[in-house]
Formats: sequence, C-alpha cells, structure tokens
Amino acid sequence: MGTDFATSTAYPGVEFLVGEKIRKTKVYTHPTVLKYDSRRLLTEVGCIAVLFTQARKATVFAERKVFSPVLWSVFLCFVIWAVCFCTERNISDETVDAMNQLVGYLTALVGFPLALFVSTSVSRWWDMSYNCVGTLWDVVDDLCMWSAAWFAGPGGAEAHALIVRYGHVSIKLLWKQARDDEDLEDLVIGGLLTPQEADVLADLPSKSMVVWTWLTTFLFQAISEETHPRPEEDGPDGLMPPIVPGACLGSVGLPPQRFPTTPPVKFGRNLIPSVMTKCAQGRCAIGRCLCYLSTQQPFAYVHLLGLLCQLIYVTNSITVAIIIAKNTDLDELPDGAAAFIISNILKLVLVPLIFNALLYICVVLQDPLGDDYCDLPGRAWAHYMHKECEGFRLGNEALFKFDARIPPKDKKK
Repeated sequence: MGTDFATSTAYPGVEFLVGEKIRKTKVYTHPTVLKYDSRRLLTEVGCIAVLFTQARKATVFAERKVFSPVLWSVFLCFVIWAVCFCTERNISDETVDAMNQLVGYLTALVGFPLALFVSTSVSRWWDMSYNCVGTLWDVVDDLCMWSAAWFAGPGGAEAHALIVRYGHVSIKLLWKQARDDEDLEDLVIGGLLTPQEADVLADLPSKSMVVWTWLTTFLFQAISEETHPRPEEDGPDGLMPPIVPGACLGSVGLPPQRFPTTPPVKFGRNLIPSVMTKCAQGRCAIGRCLCYLSTQQPFAYVHLLGLLCQLIYVTNSITVAIIIAKNTDLDELPDGAAAFIISNILKLVLVPLIFNALLYICVVLQDPLGDDYCDLPGRAWAHYMHKECEGFRLGNEALFKFDARIPPKDKKK
C-alpha cells in the first residue's frame, strides 16, 4: 500500500492535513485540522493571532454567513435611528427600560434551548469520533494484533496484510459514503482495493460494511480447524474459497478472487466467538456513525431556536437604535453618554455575532466526516492505524530473532 499524507502548518501550533501521497503522487484534498496546540490557542494571544493567518479558515469567522445577521442588524438599527432622529420623536426613559427588559427576557429564554442544542451537537460529535471511529480503529488494531500472533512467520504475511488492508479501506469507504463519493478508483490506485473488489462494491450500499463481511468470512475460515486438515477442499492454487460469492464476480465478468492461505491456528474453533464479536463491533461502529449522519435533531426544535434567535436580533437592533436616538437628540451630550452609545453599538454587533457563531458551530459538528476545515482528519487516522497494524507484525517477527529473557544480574562478590 503506497499511501501517505501531507501536512501544512498555517500557524505555529495548528497543523492541517492537506492531501495524500498515493504511490509517489501527491493528491491534494480539502484541508482539515490535524492537531493544534491548545495551550497556545487558549492561554496566549494565539486565539487572536490565528485570525490573521490561513488557520482562520478553520474558525467560525471564515464563514461569511456568520456575519450576515450583524450586517442586517446594523442596517435595521440605522434605519430606525434615522426615522426617530428625523421625526424628532421624544423617547421616554420608560420606553428604553421596557425594550431593554424585552431583550433581556428573550436572551434568557433562548439561552436554555441554545445551550441544549450546542451540548447535544458536541455530544454527537464526540460520540462519532470516539465511540464510532475510535471503536472501529480499536477493533482493527485488535484483529491485527491477534493475526500477528496467529499467523507468525512467512506463511502468514499475506493474511495479515489482507486484514490491515480491509481495516484501512473500511475507514476510507466510511468517509466516502459520508461525502456521497462513489468513485473507488483512488482506492484501487492506492492498493487498498483490487479491481475485482472495486467492481463488486460499485453498485452496493454501505460499502464499508460489505468489506467487514469479507473480513468476517476470511477470519472465520482462517481460524476454523476444518479448513486446514483438508487442503483438497481449497482452490486449485492452494488458496482458500472465494472472497465474495462467485455469482457476484461472474456478473461483472471477472474471475473469482480467493483468500490467501494461512497457517493452522491452534484451538481456532474456541476463538471464533471472540473474533465474530470483534467483527460485529466493527460493523456496528460503522452503522452507528452512518445513523448519526442520517439523523438530525428535531426539525420543529431547530426551527423554533432559529426563529427565537432572529427575534433577538430584531429586538436588539430596535433597542440600540432607540437608545442612540435618545442620546443624540440632545443639544449637549451628558457625561458618559459617548461611552454608553459605544457600549450599545458593541452590543448591536456582538449579540448576533455570538449567537450565530454558536449556531454555525452546531451545523458543522452535525457532520464531522464532511469537507469542512474543522472536520475529523480521517485520512491521517487511517494512515496511523495502518502503520500501527504493520508494526504489530514487524515487532512480533523481530521478537523471535533474539532472546526476550532478561539476563540475570551478576551477584556481587
């Protein structure tokens, strides 16, 4: 498998995944944040400095839609202020107090459902990254660790490589399905799929789950005691039965593909329940992830939350316009009026900006397998997992080349 990934540092402490190297050819992809220095970002001025670098694209302020409520709030405020100023209406203190109370009530009212919406979105994101993708990673690692012990020696290298390859390609296919990407050619070029496997998967749904069906079939046959004592039941080349039903491959005009042979596994029948459970956990992790991608928070709840936020923007604009009109209608500004006006202008800008930024974060977190800058770096994780699984076998092979026992210490005379 000739796949690697390329990174770029847009700001000190923020590293981006920018592409993949497939067999010495660099293929650029949509950048995603690979890792960042939380200490620099939170405790230093990095949170401000990052806004003036390319890393700004991974923040909420890179999206122009976040600023749209600010623009029309300022415009609405200016229109209302101009009307009040030109008509020379006398605005009482009671009117200002009433509008301020209304904004305060609405902000408190929206605070609870907005906090719940953000909390649920973050919880879904964390569950997808930890309990879905993380569980899938763990299952592949466990199977590869077992196979490194079962298939030790030259005779098991091909079998171990098959498990690593199927685990890797299942993650790639999960990301492709999340992005509605049906093209499998890059996986064939990268050595993760054979042309026969790609043709079989082409018209099938949930391709990543199908790969786990293949892996389950291979492992079941590899550790089943009946497959090893009777080699005459294997294929003509000493290979195990087909990787997928012959009818599927025959329908696309391709010869049946077969599993590599494996050395016998002692007491393999007793291992079948544990191995089948692991395979089911891998498929379940993919299914759970796809379930999150296919479900959303209730439409009526999200619609009401968005409507309440828009209502806050409008009432806040009206309130600030009235306050500014009241203070600029005087011949001479009282002490502290300038600071009072500036603080309300900041309120006019910050209220819609913060509320809309929180809503935008929730929108992005709903699909962490997408193409946004702050989505999960699946390509890099798949590469890490692949290297780990290869290291299991290399380390196990090296173990047999030396004495693992610690020599006894020389006794002091």
